[in-house]
Amino acid sequence: MKIVQAPEVYEKKSTEIACFMAGGCGNTEWQDRFKNELNKYILNSLVIYNPYNPSIESNFKQIEWEFNYLNKYINDQFIFSCYFDKYTDQPISMYELGRASVLGKPQSVEVVKRGPLTTTTSVNINYGFPMVVSVHPEAPKKQDIVCQCGLAHVTVMERTPEEHAQEVIKWYKDIRHQMI
Repeated sequence: MKIVQAPEVYEKKSTEIACFMAGGCGNTEWQDRFKNELNKYILNSLVIYNPYNPSIESNFKQIEWEFNYLNKYINDQFIFSCYFDKYTDQPISMYELGRASVLGKPQSVEVVKRGPLTTTTSVNINYGFPMVVSVHPEAPKKQDIVCQCGLAHVTVMERTPEEHAQEVIKWYKDIRHQMI
């Protein structure tokens, strides 16, 4: 696993999977817990693009970096990860969530379940890339996050940072398996 922090520039290889790591920067405890959980596994092809870097002197530089990397790999092996903690409103993370939820082309597919009772269900596909969106139960904007995700047909779950990391790992393994 490689972690790229703003304003570092890194072009992922075609054999690597990009994971954009959106989330609060007011208190980085969740980031430490998230990364510690990921470090328990061998994720050689995972590149985490982490916008947070306390040594960046300019908010503009950080936001520009975020915008560039959020858009850069959206149509390639890509996971959008967003964790809303309980410490800040996270307006930039709200933007990133909104941006990610409209970047791709929404698709709807029909799933047919065969058996004694054949059923057909319409299922939304999240724009061709997985979106792992988690919220702390005490997140200040929890209702707004749930509303925004519902309108965009994106699943949001109450999760710990470790559970959030587990969901990212699940998607990483799925994408990795498809690449082989």
